[in-house]
Amino acid sequence: MTCLDSDEIQFLEFADICNNEIYFAVENTDIECDALERSKSIMRMIKSNSQLFLVASKDLEFHTMTDPAERRFQIKLYKNTDPSNGLAVTIQFFSNHTWRVVHCTEEGNCKRVTASPMQVPDSLPNSSNEAVFFLQAVRGQNNKYRFESSVWRQWYLSVSLEGDVYKLVLRKVADEVDEAAQFFMTKPEG
Repeated sequence: MTCLDSDEIQFLEFADICNNEIYFAVENTDIECDALERSKSIMRMIKSNSQLFLVASKDLEFHTMTDPAERRFQIKLYKNTDPSNGLAVTIQFFSNHTWRVVHCTEEGNCKRVTASPMQVPDSLPNSSNEAVFFLQAVRGQNNKYRFESSVWRQWYLSVSLEGDVYKLVLRKVADEVDEAAQFFMTKPEG
């Protein structure tokens, strides 16, 4: 959580609950405005509205049931001085003895998403990075989220049927009700 002070931005971390009072502690950080600093990671499964699981492979395809290990994604959370866009995150997974990062790329006039072996630094000088997405909760929906590209605003991770396979794609989304750009995130089984 961020708190605006007259001279600086302060980060607040949950500290404790005592006598039904919620306490936060000011976290010491030297993060500059518009910069990102990695804070923690969580493991999640990503599922489409049609109950298909995103499979942790370089092809970024959705399937009905797969090995639970193939559905685990590491979501790295970043401290952000401007939380109005959502929570800055990267999406990573381990496949074929390699950590892969989901990231945006552009080939000609085609914007797309791919997963490649790469290292994302713990500190980023600004909030626009090919591997950073803004995680946004869908209003009025429990546990539904959208991932907006930090490089191209209004471009979101989405599900698209390509031939007979559902794939993770990057596409421009005009409004929040586009269900192809909404995902469930749940804790992995076991």
